[in-house]
Amino acid sequence: MKRTSTMTIHLRSGRQVAFDVDEGLNSSPLFVLGVVKSGSSLLNMLCSDLARVNRCRFVDVGGVFFDANIPAADWSADVGWLPIVRPGNMYGGFRAMPRALEDQQIFQASPKVLMVRDPRDALVSKFYSSAFSHSMPILTEQGDGVTQELTAERQRALSSRIDDFVLEDAAGLGDSMLDYASVARSDTTLLLRYEDWIFRKPDLILALAKQFGWTADEELISGMMSWADQRPESEDPKAFVRRVTPGDHLEKLSARTIAKLNDILGRALEVYGYPIRA
Repeated sequence: MKRTSTMTIHLRSGRQVAFDVDEGLNSSPLFVLGVVKSGSSLLNMLCSDLARVNRCRFVDVGGVFFDANIPAADWSADVGWLPIVRPGNMYGGFRAMPRALEDQQIFQASPKVLMVRDPRDALVSKFYSSAFSHSMPILTEQGDGVTQELTAERQRALSSRIDDFVLEDAAGLGDSMLDYASVARSDTTLLLRYEDWIFRKPDLILALAKQFGWTADEELISGMMSWADQRPESEDPKAFVRRVTPGDHLEKLSARTIAKLNDILGRALEVYGYPIRA
């Protein structure tokens, strides 16, 4: 019988965090994966809404750790949080490969979605988000690791030229995308490219529902579109939804910087089918 449990997990760092999960279910767990500044917020909101309608609990793993002010580097590879992975729940909030799950058979065999984006556009988006719009978690008695990271990143962005910022962060973002390469190739993964779906959100909702064995009728899609289809009339550098149109790097970065990014990100661009010379 389905029941809700509050589970307190213990990390190697000594931090403890509580998660609510459903137990007593037999279906596979489900996973929502993304890359930083690659449509992951939209993807998680869509999946969370679909999960709610289909009576599946959405466990925002990344969000809970963020609110607890625990940096991803302190939990991603720590198997201490794996006990929360239970059949019948959906797990999301990942902006990088959750290393602790990598070799878990239950993760490999379960339905997953992964959204990626042209990393050159993602880097531009990260610059503006870091400088102006990224939220900060509330300080906790146990730590302030995320706040420190984001504060330092904001100061760096505000004191940098956009071209310098993206070049400094390019290798790390490329590595993050390549960390997902085996997941992207898996038969249990629906790979989504931001550019292919951002202006086709009703189709995206249907694709997500199909991947997870759910239903989505016209009424549900219409309701979700009322909040999901945000298209700014003009660009506001300080807004969370600043610009959704693909190809932003072509306008914001110099040709020299783009050429350097193509070299740094060459492997990631190739793996996910993005043109090397844009």
